[in-house]
Amino acid sequence: YAGLVHMLVNDVGLQVHLFDHGTVHGSPDAVFPNNWFSTTQDGALVLYPMKTPNRRAERREDIVTYVKRLQEHAMSAVGNEAKSGIEREA
Repeated sequence: YAGLVHMLVNDVGLQVHLFDHGTVHGSPDAVFPNNWFSTTQDGALVLYPMKTPNRRAERREDIVTYVKRLQEHAMSAVGNEAKSGIEREA
């Protein structure tokens, strides 16, 4: 893991942001935020609905706030978990 981060930062030139995950988050899969958000090339933050309640708990406002500050763009939400019927994960 440390080797991957080192390669991405030093060899590829990417900026890497790491977030801690603990039991307080109440979700074992919360270490995979790529399931509930992405960013676009123009800097927009896109949030995706998650099907089950335990997966919805993965969405962390501290990460959303951090990314929004980085992007300085409007956030667009795709769907509504309660109404859309569209889920990101199977």
